[in-house]
Amino acid sequence: MKWLLLALLLLPTQLLAQTEATVDGLQPVEGPLKVGVRVAPPFVMPDGAGGYDGLAVRLWQAIAAELGVDYTLHERDISELLEQTGRGELDVAVGALTITAERERYLDFSHAWYRTGLGVASSVRSESGWWAVTRLFLSRDFLMVVAVLALVLTFWGALLWLVERKRNREQFSDRPLSGIGAGFWWAAVTMTTVGYGDKAPVTVAGRIVGLVWMFAALITVSAFTATIASSLTVGQLETRVAAASDLHRVPVAALPGTTAAEWLDGEGIAFRHYSSLPEALRALDRGEVEAVVSDEALLRYQIREHGLRRLQVLPFTLDVQDYGFAVIEAGALREPINRALLEITSGDRWPTWKRELLGE
Repeated sequence: MKWLLLALLLLPTQLLAQTEATVDGLQPVEGPLKVGVRVAPPFVMPDGAGGYDGLAVRLWQAIAAELGVDYTLHERDISELLEQTGRGELDVAVGALTITAERERYLDFSHAWYRTGLGVASSVRSESGWWAVTRLFLSRDFLMVVAVLALVLTFWGALLWLVERKRNREQFSDRPLSGIGAGFWWAAVTMTTVGYGDKAPVTVAGRIVGLVWMFAALITVSAFTATIASSLTVGQLETRVAAASDLHRVPVAALPGTTAAEWLDGEGIAFRHYSSLPEALRALDRGEVEAVVSDEALLRYQIREHGLRRLQVLPFTLDVQDYGFAVIEAGALREPINRALLEITSGDRWPTWKRELLGE
């Protein structure tokens, strides 16, 4: 009887210990965990030896080691990865997985471990040849710069003519059109430091105007030189996409099943489907599309890795995105993964991995 009472007293303690082991996530399922991965460099990428490397992979490996669990990796595309995790066929989904309200309906996500944005890549068109140069000099920006410069020269030429027209009629005629024209010529040669000497003020007031203009011309030349150079550079290097609204009128590429595709669908923007991000970027480089919409971190990495120098990520973000690991809804893995994740991302290894793989 005593042994029976002792067994009854110890039974709740044993059940509690088993429950704690399950909640702690040490081995909540039989056998190794089935972990799905989606290749998306630099977060998940083949390591050349039959395995995988990347920021998300390294983080998961550290979490698994912290929890003391075994696992096997199974590569899936984005749709299969999310669907199979939601059905419990995969225990964990690892990759550049954006946490969204739609996905939260049938999945649970870990704490966010990386923040990025939905970006746009576009090609920079660089023109060359005599027609490109001619077109730049006939561009609106360049002509506006020339017009402003002409107004400045006219102002100083007219000012000198006003003070010189009575005592220096030989050089600055008292007739307005001829006199201001002579003043314009004097202002131009003075600004360019050519100084032919055919026009020069003789009055005290005229020489004061000339002296002020000489110093002002130094600043004017510097400012206008920089402005002209900038306008010519911008004219040579331009994209057809300057804002999110431009995506409605140009051919756009995206990967189906991604948050980029969801955002484009929500905005009513048609897009061409590509099976991989490198394929979409190569299509952009060939001129088949004008923009590729994807996660900004993925775009920057692929452009850098493939040496696509004519492509750039535009300086605006369509949407903010947080990455997390996905598990089955209401599963026992979420809490232990979160505790291990927070501990690892606050340590020294995390910033080292980000510098190595992302250049951050």
